[in-house]
Parts: sequence; structure tokens; C-alpha cells
Amino acid sequence: MPEERNTAAPTSSNPADYERAVLVQDDDALLMEAQLALKSSEYYRASAQTEVLRLEAEALRARMFYRLGATYPDVERSGSGGGTGIRRFEGALYYVGWDAR
Repeated sequence: MPEERNTAAPTSSNPADYERAVLVQDDDALLMEAQLALKSSEYYRASAQTEVLRLEAEALRARMFYRLGATYPDVERSGSGGGTGIRRFEGALYYVGWDAR
């Protein structure tokens, strides 16, 4: 029976832990690696900012629907199915409710 071969990339940062390693001295490659690190940093920062905006929007939406439900309780119906939402029609905002079909 053949021996299993581990093809997963090692995680060590020490080049001595690899079968083959060469010190990169090419200026263009070094510049590209620095640019890649900067782009990765920008990406992670933008991703975190996007997540913050998403969570703020979800919280605002929840507060809005709580307020609408408290202010206009007759739009909501008890029971299963159906729901509520907001719609814009001819420039005005409507809080709408529907029953399950």
C-alpha cells in the first residue's frame, strides 16, 4: 500500500524548513510583494468598514420596524404567515401588511 503524501503547504516562515528556498533579491518582485501587502491591508480595512455599515443598517432597520409596529399596530396581524414591509409609492412612504395566502 502506498504511503500517503501530504501536499498541504507548510506554514513555517523559516526557509530552512523547506526542501527548496531562495532569497528573493529582485527589486520588482520585492516591490510587488510590498504593494500586495498594502492592498491586502486596504482590503481588510474596507471589509471591516463594510461589515460595520451592514450591522448599523440592520440595527436601524430593526428600530424602524419596531417604531412602525408600535405606532401603527393595526397593520400587523397576529398569526402565522404574512408579514409587514415598507413601500414607496408616488413619493410617499407606506407601512404595509399582508396575510398568508
